[in-house]
Amino acid sequence: MSAVYQLVLAGGGFVSLFVMWRLLRVAGTSVISLRPFFLFSVYYFFIHFLTPLYKYRVERYRYQTDYEDTTLVINALLVFFAYAIAYLLSEKFHRPRTLQAQSKLLHAQGSKEAIIVGLTIYFIGFVFSATTADFIVNRVGTVAFLSDRIANSADLGIGQHFSNFLITGSTIFFAGWLTTNRRTWAFGVTASTAMFAYSYFYFGLLSSRNSILILIIFHIAVFCLYRPTPIHNSKKALAYGLLALTAISSTLTLGYQTTVARYAYSDNQYAQRQLEDIWHTLLDGSFGNDENLLWLIENNNEYYYGLTYLAAVTNLVPSSIWPDKPLGAGPKIKNAIYPGSYVRGAEYNSSITTGLLTEGWMNFGVTGLFLSIFAWAAITGWFIQRVGMLLSVGSQTIYMLGSISLSTALIYSEFLGFLGRFIFLIVLPLLIVKVLRFLVSTTKKRRPFNRKHH
Repeated sequence: MSAVYQLVLAGGGFVSLFVMWRLLRVAGTSVISLRPFFLFSVYYFFIHFLTPLYKYRVERYRYQTDYEDTTLVINALLVFFAYAIAYLLSEKFHRPRTLQAQSKLLHAQGSKEAIIVGLTIYFIGFVFSATTADFIVNRVGTVAFLSDRIANSADLGIGQHFSNFLITGSTIFFAGWLTTNRRTWAFGVTASTAMFAYSYFYFGLLSSRNSILILIIFHIAVFCLYRPTPIHNSKKALAYGLLALTAISSTLTLGYQTTVARYAYSDNQYAQRQLEDIWHTLLDGSFGNDENLLWLIENNNEYYYGLTYLAAVTNLVPSSIWPDKPLGAGPKIKNAIYPGSYVRGAEYNSSITTGLLTEGWMNFGVTGLFLSIFAWAAITGWFIQRVGMLLSVGSQTIYMLGSISLSTALIYSEFLGFLGRFIFLIVLPLLIVKVLRFLVSTTKKRRPFNRKHH
């Protein structure tokens, strides 16, 4: 049975890699931006194929010493079948809309508007992040903050959420100057480098590997959106291959460093164990969600019938108004695995990131797992459709980023945390774009009247 488990995971990994290469080969680099299944496949490969296989080979799990062979095989077959369903749904919901969006990008306009909007959003994020960084460094202390990130993060208030504007603002600004004439590129490159460097420093201070990863992915996606390149010929394939290897190596180095920093400040037994095998800790900490599903299958845990999704909505109500509002999937599965380990308001709380498939299973079992895949495909398809319906660079970029968030962060996140962050990454910036556009159009309409009467 163990051979079957490894074979299914290895086969799933090979299939996902082949699909990614095939999409790139046929449609070029634009698939990174406009075909949600590409980045979905990247995350799916790490979460549901590579990491489980690695953990099985080194015989090191989070929650149990080992799992029944039958459970392992059922889990592997489920995630493989779910991937196949996701591919079929992607062909239905994404492919025709991707082609429509690609034709629309040829007529994109509003580059200067995107530059202004990007700078505005980034500035807001910068103000809040600077306050947050000052609080961490000068009041709490970096070491003390990292020793209990969940409790200390609660003291950061709304500032930590608005800091997500750094990611969206820098990305929209990047899209703006990338679609203008080359005369603005010197300014654009300099400003984007400074924005990226500060954002990198800030999220590094928070020890947020996933935020830095999203920052990198968003910028790559924008470049591929407005500078799509076919890779049919060998020279371009080699160039992009080398670029991809450089990006992967840089990301791995970054992940290694932030993982060491996260546990180096603590001398407890758990932290020391995490430092024994950094690569295992990095993979398990960033993409170890599949074991959640494995544990749920083996232990036949109760279903929550949508309550964890409802908790994501009620979470928008401040705790001061509703202190006992429902908990999300992370605390629930933490208490299921380790009863009583998560106590609301207690110090040194830690939660568990669930992921798309896990949370679907937690609520409705195998039906919920496949329903979550269907919901992902339908919603991301809508976002890509919006890209194909708009001409504005700023709006195109934000809707594209929405699709990417759903195809990356949602795959490994608890839905409650994802929704809260999605509001600050996508929804609020989109509202800012619309408000600024309305103000500009109103001003333009008033100008002839003012000249006429003055």
